[in-house]
Amino acid sequence: SGGLDGETYTDHTCLMGNPLFSDHVGDMCFNPAKNYQIVMTGESRPGKGNWYDQDRVETYDMSVNGKKWDGRLTGIAEYDKLNQGNSKDNRIVLKLETGTSSDLYVGFNRA
Repeated sequence: SGGLDGETYTDHTCLMGNPLFSDHVGDMCFNPAKNYQIVMTGESRPGKGNWYDQDRVETYDMSVNGKKWDGRLTGIAEYDKLNQGNSKDNRIVLKLETGTSSDLYVGFNRA
């Protein structure tokens, strides 16, 4: 399935590609949709024991609230700094409900 150099199993660009198989080769992270799923679904979720706090994820219904969301997003790499200073309202994932079968998930990271 065509990797970076046309060879099999050489696409390491994301979690959908071939994993790195080592903790010392590089960093990989989940995309915003997967982060949302980790926090908001599952047997004990949302709730205690999640990787991220539920209040760091927001669902915004564009069909009800319009197309302009007002807020601040913080990258996953800065998650540990979210409780410092004026960042208590910052989100790591924004789910935009579009009123269609395709919702959008917004977030960013510097790995």
